[in-house]
Amino acid sequence: MARALRQQSPQSPLDREGFLCPMCLQDLGSAASLANHFDNAHNSTESTDVIDQVKGFFGKAKKFFALEDEANTEVTTFRAEPVTTVEAASSIEFFEPQCLGKTRNLTDGFKSMRDSKVDQTVIECNKLVIRLSKLSADDLPEDNSKRKAFEQSVVRWAEDGSVKVCSTCGKGFNIARRRHHCRLCGGIMCDKCSEFLPLSQAKRLTTTVTSSELTVSQPVFLKRSGSNSSLSSLGSKEEGLALRLCANCRKLLELHRSKQEQRHFVPPIAELYQKLQGFRSESEKLTPQYIKMAFSLGSGETTYSLDQASTSRQQIARLYNNIESISKKIINLQGEEGEVVSQTAVKLRLHIRAYAISYIQDCSATLPPLPDEKKFAQLVREREEERKRRVQIQLQDSQERARQQQQLPIKKKAVPAVSHSDSSRLGQQKAAPSGWLPGDVDSQQVMDDDPLVQQMNIIRGYLKQAKQAEKYDEVEMLEENLRQLKIQFQQQ
Repeated sequence: MARALRQQSPQSPLDREGFLCPMCLQDLGSAASLANHFDNAHNSTESTDVIDQVKGFFGKAKKFFALEDEANTEVTTFRAEPVTTVEAASSIEFFEPQCLGKTRNLTDGFKSMRDSKVDQTVIECNKLVIRLSKLSADDLPEDNSKRKAFEQSVVRWAEDGSVKVCSTCGKGFNIARRRHHCRLCGGIMCDKCSEFLPLSQAKRLTTTVTSSELTVSQPVFLKRSGSNSSLSSLGSKEEGLALRLCANCRKLLELHRSKQEQRHFVPPIAELYQKLQGFRSESEKLTPQYIKMAFSLGSGETTYSLDQASTSRQQIARLYNNIESISKKIINLQGEEGEVVSQTAVKLRLHIRAYAISYIQDCSATLPPLPDEKKFAQLVREREEERKRRVQIQLQDSQERARQQQQLPIKKKAVPAVSHSDSSRLGQQKAAPSGWLPGDVDSQQVMDDDPLVQQMNIIRGYLKQAKQAEKYDEVEMLEENLRQLKIQFQQQ
């Protein structure tokens, strides 16, 4: 077959490609045209082997194209199926909510287990603290043998033969690895697994400490290797004696120590916030008094002086400055070395700062301004002129009533006379609850025929004394009494 192809195919300098006839090398352009051409033009017995080969080639080509079409169809189907499935699942979830399956409530069991664990831990901690207080007492024996007997009397030590391995590391005891007893629980451990608690720290763990005495970063337990079994050799004279403990007792004592710190230690942000609240409460006490002074001075009254109001305003401004500076310290507060400040803490500081600024702005806006000395003098003159005008009007009204009474005599009701001692006793009873008592009033100032006028003169004397003593509550009360007496006098 190859020989026939070489005889029928002339050699050409270029290779030809396409749907070529293997017999005549004619390019037919498509597989169907090539098959038809071969059946019609070259259907002879001498080229049967070539025809079989060409037909086999066509059959393989058709199978390849069919497989490729099937693969493309599968890929298209695979890409389209997930979209339909997701849409169906989402529609099911939207219209038909899935019901919960079988559930079990484990809260009660968890709480019971936790309570029993907490109770056991508290009992063990209390035992260790009681034993530690006995072992760290000031009247400890100085002799080593007596000290060892005293320690064994506090807690019973385990027998050496009953324990073969260390309870912490699990290694067996031998000549090189000796047995050592825990001074708090009496357990046995090796030297490498031993912890040492200085007596000075032991005393602190057994007594109530304040926040100023707590040092969170200071280590409590010491690691030491190659020590003898006697307690006196565990520390030098400078360091003091130490108690040998096991790992379990160390954990319980550390838990007790952390509870002490949480109970007494106050974070820096809490201390600053307490100071801020203290300054805020002081400003809230002074602000109403200042507002009362400012309105009194603005109306021309002489009950308060301008210097007193200015001093009160300066005190309030100083408190506002303290609040602002403390809020700055809070927002710029740095944590301990290596501590990462959480986002919640940062948000809390920003809220405190915003609250302080808002409080200062709101309170400063409500403080009324004070008049200057020139304006205050003018207000006093205007008020005095208004008072004189009212007195003149009242005098004219009283004269007019007197003339009417002379023309139409009416039996006047007798008014009981009030002596100077009774008025003085009345003023003392009203002023005594505040802790201030007025003195006696000059008798020449209260001499008058009308008893109401005598009472008004006495109260005016008390009012003058209260102003001099800066008893503003009593001043307000006496002014109210004087006003009522004036109304009663005008109604006569």
